[in-house]
Amino acid sequence: MLRIQDIKKDLIIKNGAGGNGIIAFSKDRNRFSSGGNGGEGGPVFLKCSPSFSDLSHIKKRRFIATRGMNGENNSKTGKKGKGVTLEVPCGTTVVFKESSEPREKMFSCFPDHKPKVLLNGGGGGRGNESYARKIKERSFFANRGLVETEEKISVFCRPSFDGIILGLENSGKSTFLNALTSSKAEIRSFPFTTKELEQGTFDWKWKQYLLVEVSSLLALEHPGKALGAYLDDVLAFPIVIWVVDVSSKETKAAGVVYRQALLDSSALNQKKQIVALRGSGPWTEANKNRERKSLFLEPGAEIVYFDEKEEKQINFIREKIVAHLGQINDLPPRGQINDLAEVVPEETPFIGVEGKKIVILEGHLSQLYVGGGTNKTQSENQARRLILQNKPLYSQMMARGLSQGWVIKIGDLTIEW
Repeated sequence: MLRIQDIKKDLIIKNGAGGNGIIAFSKDRNRFSSGGNGGEGGPVFLKCSPSFSDLSHIKKRRFIATRGMNGENNSKTGKKGKGVTLEVPCGTTVVFKESSEPREKMFSCFPDHKPKVLLNGGGGGRGNESYARKIKERSFFANRGLVETEEKISVFCRPSFDGIILGLENSGKSTFLNALTSSKAEIRSFPFTTKELEQGTFDWKWKQYLLVEVSSLLALEHPGKALGAYLDDVLAFPIVIWVVDVSSKETKAAGVVYRQALLDSSALNQKKQIVALRGSGPWTEANKNRERKSLFLEPGAEIVYFDEKEEKQINFIREKIVAHLGQINDLPPRGQINDLAEVVPEETPFIGVEGKKIVILEGHLSQLYVGGGTNKTQSENQARRLILQNKPLYSQMMARGLSQGWVIKIGDLTIEW
């Protein structure tokens, strides 16, 4: 289960204060000024790493660099403070929430593997040697180092999905996801079984597609149109699939109210719409037209009927999802975070190709599969999911002709696509 905490995190970063300059004199008879300058404080870096696909590896909330050391006698400059590095997946967006200095409020982490400076370290103070003059070699002036700066930031790692599944509690979202994909979401008779985001994939003509079920708890935390904007901030998706239980008038009416409330958000109503009706049949064309009117569907919304026991109907829904994805030509590719994201440069290869075998280079997911005792089936499923979520890596693989039957080698793990 994917957690919102693994997509968005609020952190506190703090650079190191600069060391103080000192007042000191040499031990010879003239007693010249020899106080050294203070060392610079440690900076805070942001580094993009293709080894991560979300923010679950970030366990602490505060990232604090160390301060610089004070200057020393005999003109010795204090040691620089040790910096701290925040490692994030490629394409992560960082937003400064309450910046006390004029700086760029938001920027994206590009996959160039070079650390970026979020906060520069505090400058060191000047020792009295810096104030000495030829005509006056003795000085009693020195400066303190610059104090540390603390900033609150929000880190967004927007995972990319082909579609999100929305609906009221107990409307059958988890059943729908399990039927269409490889997901094993827990299904119970009570509401709010799914607490966060449940995801799964399905294959269609040698390609894999990724869907995610959004818990109704998020709708309670972000009522009305705020939920749509919130989802658009933390997820990238071109299709919205609404699951509506039409087995009774009460559940049907509640599903209509829920959908109309969320469609007040432009972030949702501008997406492709598919409405999956779950309940008793028969599913005739006359029923389809009648349901379209009673559900107040838009002219462009697709309506399908869902029965988890009918494989033919399940394949029909998969085909509709794939067809809608094929019609979306004006949207950014899957995995592109936003307009600030940058295309991976060609000179940064992630893979090596040998015929129909792709070898993922060391450092790109391979370290996740080093060592024994790993369940092979679980490792293969995890590898496929991580490859699909890592757009820079997946794009290079597709550009080299990745198709069904190809072999992918990741560290000690070999899987067939």
